[in-house]
Formats: sequence, C-alpha cells, structure tokens
Amino acid sequence: MTFTMKRASAFTLTELLIVVAIISILSVIATPNLGKMLARQKQESLQQRFVDISSLARLAAIQNVSASVICGSSDGQQCNQEKVWTGRVLAFLDRDGDHQWSEGDQLLHQTLLGDGQISGTRSRIEFNQSGAGYMGSWLYCPYLHQNDRNGFRLILSLGGRLRTELASNACATRA
Repeated sequence: MTFTMKRASAFTLTELLIVVAIISILSVIATPNLGKMLARQKQESLQQRFVDISSLARLAAIQNVSASVICGSSDGQQCNQEKVWTGRVLAFLDRDGDHQWSEGDQLLHQTLLGDGQISGTRSRIEFNQSGAGYMGSWLYCPYLHQNDRNGFRLILSLGGRLRTELASNACATRA
C-alpha cells in the first residue's frame, strides 16, 4: 500500500508581498484623481440642482400667475441684496412683489449652496407670471480644489430659460 501526499497549493510570502506592493502603488496613483473626480461630481450635481430649481420656480410663476424669485441667503430667512451668494439658496413665489422672502410668500425650495459662492450681474433670479426671466449671468466658483479654478456659469435668457456652461479658469481671478 502506497500513500501519496497531495501538496496544498498556497501563496508564498514573496508572492503575497508582491501583490500588496502592487495594490499600494496603484492606490497612491489613484487617490489624487479620486478627489478631483468627487469634486467634479459635486459641482455637476449643484449645476443640475440650479437647473431644476429654475424650472420649478418658472413653472410655479406660470401656474400661480405670480412672480417667483431665486436668491442667495446667508441665514435662510431673507434674501441677500448683494450680487454674491453664500450659504443658502431660496426659491419662492413672491406674492407681495417685494422681491424678499416674507410671511405671505410660498417657499418653493431651499438648499445649501455648498462649498463655493455665486457672483452675478443681479442679486436674484426672477421670473414674471408669464414665465419670462430677467436676463442675467451668475458664476459659481468652488472654495475647495482651487487648483482646478473651474466653475460653471448660469445664464438666464429673456424667455426664462436657464442654461449652464463650464467656466474654465474663470475662477482663477477670484481666488
């Protein structure tokens, strides 16, 4: 009777160390790009959120035959009068026509602006009861990842359509 022993197959210590070294090198290469990718994704999400808020405010103005306003608000209670927005963004039906969020107005949406600021040609985005807009342009610049110096621009047409475009290097002078 002959017994044969089967050898168990396993990794050697050298093979295991080589695999760990390769994974370490790849993670060091990928980490900086991951940060940029996440920052870009946040920016694209905020850009789409502005398009959605604009559509909501325009539609609400038409349906309710009342002007609507989108503005920056540092406290979430009233619109800032400056052309630079930080903190929050308010969208509301301006029932009393004073261009300010007040008790008689209907809040449509409130959101955090994120890690950046918006500066524009006007202190607010407005739509009249027919959905037409008051033309203007607003530039979003992120505080973080200033190496990119990229933001996006919101452009409102007289017809009330908001479009966005990348603003490569437009934030470089604002740093």
